[in-house]
Amino acid sequence: MKRSITAAIISATLILLLGAGILGFLSNQSATAHDNSDSDCSRTTRGITDQELEFYRQLLEHERSENLTRLGMLKALLANATTVEINGTVVALVKNKLVLNTTMGHETILLPLTWTVDTKVMKRTQLFAGNFSAIGEKVIVTVLKLTLFENQNFTINVLYGFRITNAESVTAFALLPFNIETKT
Repeated sequence: MKRSITAAIISATLILLLGAGILGFLSNQSATAHDNSDSDCSRTTRGITDQELEFYRQLLEHERSENLTRLGMLKALLANATTVEINGTVVALVKNKLVLNTTMGHETILLPLTWTVDTKVMKRTQLFAGNFSAIGEKVIVTVLKLTLFENQNFTINVLYGFRITNAESVTAFALLPFNIETKT
């Protein structure tokens, strides 16, 4: 978490510098380059030495490549994702994790914060506080199943719930910034 906070601070700083026009000339550095090759520290452009400029350029490139790597990993995971219905009894809701007792044992399902039930909007804690369902009641959770790792001995999956049907056949839908459409 500390690394992601640091990365966010660096990204925000770079955006502010770019917005202020301080690093706006990175793309046309050749136009501002000096002909002599004296010490890099002695030359400055808008108060930034060539060494600092190179550092910021490398930092921007690193951030771009890391973001592309993360995006590529996400695309690869989602390309192999499937939707699955999990039937079980509610055991617990701990933070953003719903624990169900199923025929296969306990399943941990990640749940988004906000849900809609008919015309009402509820937080996930309200869903399982008797308003929709409760601990000990049966539910069917439709999840997006992402396989992170698999070998002969075990599999590591992430289950991300986006639709829950309770014992009375009332359905709650996750309020997400995107739609997940299942194909039959």
